[in-house]
Amino acid sequence: MELQAGLRRFIARLVPGDAQAFLSRSPLGAEKAGVRDVPIGSRLEVTGVYAGRGGNLAAGRDIDSFELLVNSPSDILVLSRPPWWTLRRVLWVLGGLCLALVVVMVWVLTLRRRVRAQTEIIRQKIQRETVWKSAHGLRGSSMTLWNKPWWESGCNSTRPPT
Repeated sequence: MELQAGLRRFIARLVPGDAQAFLSRSPLGAEKAGVRDVPIGSRLEVTGVYAGRGGNLAAGRDIDSFELLVNSPSDILVLSRPPWWTLRRVLWVLGGLCLALVVVMVWVLTLRRRVRAQTEIIRQKIQRETVWKSAHGLRGSSMTLWNKPWWESGCNSTRPPT
């Protein structure tokens, strides 16, 4: 199993009895050794024997690499799983939000266009009604003038244009 502590990477080997079984990064190798699938980015507590390679303590040179020999799968304890918010998921969520924002903006622009068109129709209708009222000597708005349909209002004129 390849592990990392800070910037330093190292190998942990499972040692069942006397034989060393190297745990490859593939799921098949981990299953053969009896270690359950551990997601990349998990925080682990690994108990084992430290085997340093290279370096020279007398000369003050640090070791080049080391291995951690683990006795059994129970010596590997998962302290915490990696966070759910990975870069890939954040980008997918941001992409979805941007798409939703574009859809909402198109919808708002379409509604504005429709409101503008309806406002123009209403303005033209009010203008025609005002012209019709002035031609027939009437004043006031249609809301206060007619409490009932135009044919019941007592006006003998033709219906106002719509």
